[in-house]
Amino acid sequence: MPRFTKNEKVLKTSDFKNLYKSGKKVFSKNFFVVWKNGAARKVGLTVSSRVGNSVARNRIKRVVREFFRSNKEKFPLGQCIVTAKDGAGLLTNEEIKKEMEFLLKKI
Repeated sequence: MPRFTKNEKVLKTSDFKNLYKSGKKVFSKNFFVVWKNGAARKVGLTVSSRVGNSVARNRIKRVVREFFRSNKEKFPLGQCIVTAKDGAGLLTNEEIKKEMEFLLKKI
């Protein structure tokens, strides 16, 4: 199984800020994605404490990372940030994956 390496993560605060300012945005009911074209696929995740407790937040991040690992070719080249909205903590793993597929089709 392909790994989610450090080279595939958006880590710097400045990268997050630049993406939020100048990136293209796509929304669904429980998530939104901001992306900007580039040379390599990179994904960043943000889940605020309003989504739920730490168990719910970490589960969402784990499911989205797994979705990225198994569907890298569907993600656009460039940097991408996936942000969970308030209701995302109540979703099942399958519902999270379906919403991610829906968002990638919109991109």
